[in-house]
Amino acid sequence: MRLFEPVHSDLKSLPVESYHWFKYFIVFIDDKSLHMWTANLRKKSDTSKVIKNFEAMARIQHGATIKRWQINQGGGVYQLQSHGYPKGFRYHIEQSIPHQHQQNGRAERAIQTIMEKAQCLCFTTCLPQSWWEFCMNHAVYLINQTPIAHLSWLTPMVSLIKVKLDLSKLHVFGCGAYVFLPEEVRANKLAPKSELRAYDIHWI
Repeated sequence: MRLFEPVHSDLKSLPVESYHWFKYFIVFIDDKSLHMWTANLRKKSDTSKVIKNFEAMARIQHGATIKRWQINQGGGVYQLQSHGYPKGFRYHIEQSIPHQHQQNGRAERAIQTIMEKAQCLCFTTCLPQSWWEFCMNHAVYLINQTPIAHLSWLTPMVSLIKVKLDLSKLHVFGCGAYVFLPEEVRANKLAPKSELRAYDIHWI
């Protein structure tokens, strides 16, 4: 099996608009490395652009050509063809039977795992629900850095790029973060050079 053969994908809608006005997110999973990617969308018609970007990433960064794509036939990615797949869409689509989401089980389980981790991050740090996009992104990063038995206890990231990343700079989600203040915006020479912001929502 080669990378990106197949790719599992599904679309999820959220009941609350995010901080940057996103309403949906789409997940992509490489079947070999189990690495996940997500993209946030403001409307379903943005799916075409997201697919193009994902295909380009696979081709340019990993030298891979996507040939098979496992998706739901129901209310997920498949119905978005009315909004326009990329021109020249040439993947073999393996769609599940309507209302049988378990046939796209890898994407369904991935979304469930992302949602559960994101909710834990959100509740623990007392963030508003509209900040789900930051929680989702951080959750996906953590999942990609978690060893998996199916990969002989490698992480999806290591399985994908064969390079172990340095996690020494990874901070607890929601910890205090100091932002540098340039001299031009300080009140005077005795004013502090940084200020504490409520949350550190950065990920590596």
